Amino acid sequence: MTLNLQRLGQMAVDAVFAAGADAVKAAMFVKPASFSAATGQMNAAEVSVLVTAFVTAYRLRDLGLLGLQPGDERVLLRASELGSLTPAAGDYLIQTADGLRRDVRSARVDGAGLLWTLQTALSLNEDWGDLAVVTATEDRDELTPATVTEDWMTLS
Repeated sequence: MTLNLQRLGQMAVDAVFAAGADAVKAAMFVKPASFSAATGQMNAAEVSVLVTAFVTAYRLRDLGLLGLQPGDERVLLRASELGSLTPAAGDYLIQTADGLRRDVRSARVDGAGLLWTLQTALSLNEDWGDLAVVTATEDRDELTPATVTEDWMTLS
Protein backbone atom coordinates (compact mmCIF):
# COMPACT_ATOMS: atom_id res chain seq x y z
CA MET A 1 0.00 0.00 0.00
CA THR A 2 1.39 3.41 -0.96
CA LEU A 3 0.51 6.74 0.56
CA ASN A 4 -0.64 9.49 -1.74
CA LEU A 5 1.21 12.35 -0.04
CA GLN A 6 -0.10 14.94 -2.47
CA ARG A 7 -3.69 13.99 -1.61
CA LEU A 8 -2.93 13.95 2.13
CA GLY A 9 -1.40 17.41 1.87
CA GLN A 10 -4.44 18.70 -0.01
CA MET A 11 -6.73 17.28 2.69
CA ALA A 12 -4.64 19.00 5.39
CA VAL A 13 -4.85 22.36 3.58
CA ASP A 14 -8.63 21.97 3.21
CA ALA A 15 -8.91 21.12 6.93
CA VAL A 16 -6.96 24.27 7.91
CA PHE A 17 -9.24 26.48 5.80
CA ALA A 18 -12.36 24.77 7.21
CA ALA A 19 -11.20 24.98 10.86
CA GLY A 20 -10.38 28.69 10.82
CA ALA A 21 -13.63 29.92 9.29
CA ASP A 22 -13.45 33.36 10.96
CA ALA A 23 -9.93 33.96 9.60
CA VAL A 24 -10.91 32.95 6.06
CA LYS A 25 -11.74 35.87 3.76
CA ALA A 26 -13.05 35.92 0.21
CA ALA A 27 -10.70 38.09 -1.81
CA MET A 28 -9.50 38.99 -5.26
CA PHE A 29 -5.80 38.43 -5.99
CA VAL A 30 -4.51 41.02 -8.46
CA LYS A 31 -1.28 40.81 -10.46
CA PRO A 32 -0.93 44.25 -12.10
CA ALA A 33 0.67 44.94 -15.45
CA SER A 34 4.40 45.01 -14.77
CA PHE A 35 7.95 44.43 -15.96
CA SER A 36 10.62 42.60 -13.98
CA ALA A 37 14.10 43.97 -14.61
CA ALA A 38 15.60 40.95 -12.83
CA THR A 39 13.97 38.27 -15.01
CA GLY A 40 12.94 40.23 -18.08
CA GLN A 41 9.37 38.97 -17.79
CA MET A 42 6.53 41.30 -18.66
CA ASN A 43 2.83 41.15 -17.83
CA ALA A 44 1.13 43.28 -20.45
CA ALA A 45 -2.30 43.10 -18.81
CA GLU A 46 -3.56 43.06 -15.25
CA VAL A 47 -4.72 39.60 -14.13
CA SER A 48 -7.12 38.99 -11.26
CA VAL A 49 -8.59 35.83 -9.77
CA LEU A 50 -11.01 35.15 -6.91
CA VAL A 51 -9.35 33.33 -4.00
CA THR A 52 -10.02 32.26 -0.44
CA ALA A 53 -7.42 33.83 1.88
CA PHE A 54 -6.54 32.62 5.38
CA VAL A 55 -5.34 35.77 7.19
CA THR A 56 -3.29 35.55 10.40
CA ALA A 57 -1.08 37.92 12.35
CA TYR A 58 2.58 37.17 12.90
CA ARG A 59 3.59 35.98 16.35
CA LEU A 60 5.43 38.44 18.56
CA ARG A 61 8.65 36.43 18.33
CA ASP A 62 8.54 36.65 14.51
CA LEU A 63 8.85 40.45 14.58
CA GLY A 64 12.64 40.29 14.90
CA LEU A 65 12.94 38.76 11.43
CA LEU A 66 14.50 40.81 8.66
CA GLY A 67 11.92 42.67 6.61
CA LEU A 68 8.99 42.01 8.93
CA GLN A 69 7.23 45.14 10.16
CA PRO A 70 4.68 45.52 12.96
CA GLY A 71 1.24 45.28 11.39
CA ASP A 72 2.29 42.87 8.66
CA GLU A 73 0.02 39.88 8.20
CA ARG A 74 0.56 36.34 6.95
CA VAL A 75 -1.89 35.29 4.25
CA LEU A 76 -2.22 31.69 3.10
CA LEU A 77 -3.59 30.98 -0.39
CA ARG A 78 -4.32 27.66 -2.05
CA ALA A 79 -2.06 27.22 -5.06
CA SER A 80 -4.91 25.51 -6.92
CA GLU A 81 -6.96 28.74 -6.79
CA LEU A 82 -4.13 30.80 -8.29
CA GLY A 83 -3.60 28.44 -11.19
CA SER A 84 -0.47 29.46 -13.10
CA LEU A 85 -0.11 32.83 -11.33
CA THR A 86 2.99 33.25 -9.19
CA PRO A 87 2.57 35.82 -6.39
CA ALA A 88 5.38 38.35 -5.97
CA ALA A 89 6.06 41.70 -4.33
CA GLY A 90 3.90 44.36 -5.97
CA ASP A 91 0.81 42.17 -6.24
CA TYR A 92 -2.13 42.79 -3.93
CA LEU A 93 -5.30 41.28 -2.46
CA ILE A 94 -8.64 43.05 -2.13
CA GLN A 95 -11.19 41.61 0.28
CA THR A 96 -14.54 41.35 -1.48
CA ALA A 97 -16.60 42.07 1.68
CA ASP A 98 -15.12 45.46 2.60
CA GLY A 99 -12.59 46.41 -0.09
CA LEU A 100 -9.64 46.20 2.33
CA ARG A 101 -6.38 46.03 0.35
CA ARG A 102 -3.26 44.10 1.35
CA ASP A 103 -0.02 44.66 -0.58
CA VAL A 104 2.18 41.60 -1.06
CA ARG A 105 5.72 42.15 0.27
CA SER A 106 7.04 38.62 -0.30
CA ALA A 107 5.71 35.20 -1.27
CA ARG A 108 6.84 31.60 -1.09
CA VAL A 109 5.26 28.28 -1.94
CA ASP A 110 5.49 25.20 0.25
CA GLY A 111 7.51 22.16 -0.83
CA ALA A 112 4.48 20.28 -2.15
CA GLY A 113 3.27 23.26 -4.19
CA LEU A 114 -0.12 23.32 -2.44
CA LEU A 115 -0.01 26.49 -0.38
CA TRP A 116 1.36 29.99 -0.91
CA THR A 117 2.45 32.00 2.14
CA LEU A 118 2.37 35.76 1.56
CA GLN A 119 3.79 38.48 3.76
CA THR A 120 1.34 41.35 3.36
CA ALA A 121 0.85 44.88 4.64
CA LEU A 122 -2.43 46.73 4.88
CA SER A 123 -2.53 49.46 2.28
CA LEU A 124 -4.23 52.82 2.37
CA ASN A 125 -3.54 53.36 -1.33
CA GLU A 126 -6.44 54.31 -3.53
CA ASP A 127 -6.96 52.50 -6.82
CA TRP A 128 -6.68 55.06 -9.59
CA GLY A 129 -7.68 52.71 -12.40
CA ASP A 130 -5.61 51.01 -15.04
CA LEU A 131 -2.94 51.86 -17.59
CA ALA A 132 -5.39 52.56 -20.43
CA VAL A 133 -4.65 55.46 -22.75
CA VAL A 134 -6.35 58.70 -21.71
CA THR A 135 -9.11 59.66 -24.15
CA ALA A 136 -10.52 62.82 -22.53
CA THR A 137 -8.84 65.58 -20.54
CA GLU A 138 -9.94 68.80 -18.88
CA ASP A 139 -8.23 72.05 -19.83
CA ARG A 140 -7.19 73.91 -16.68
CA ASP A 141 -6.03 76.95 -18.64
CA GLU A 142 -2.33 77.68 -18.94
CA LEU A 143 0.62 78.11 -16.62
CA THR A 144 0.59 81.92 -16.49
CA PRO A 145 0.54 83.69 -13.09
CA ALA A 146 -2.88 84.00 -11.44
CA THR A 147 -4.55 87.38 -11.93
CA VAL A 148 -7.71 86.80 -9.89
CA THR A 149 -7.80 85.43 -6.34
CA GLU A 150 -10.58 84.63 -3.94
CA ASP A 151 -10.53 85.82 -0.33
CA TRP A 152 -11.27 83.02 2.16
CA MET A 153 -11.12 85.34 5.20
CA THR A 154 -8.29 85.60 7.70
CA LEU A 155 -6.49 82.71 9.40
CA SER A 156 -6.93 84.07 12.93
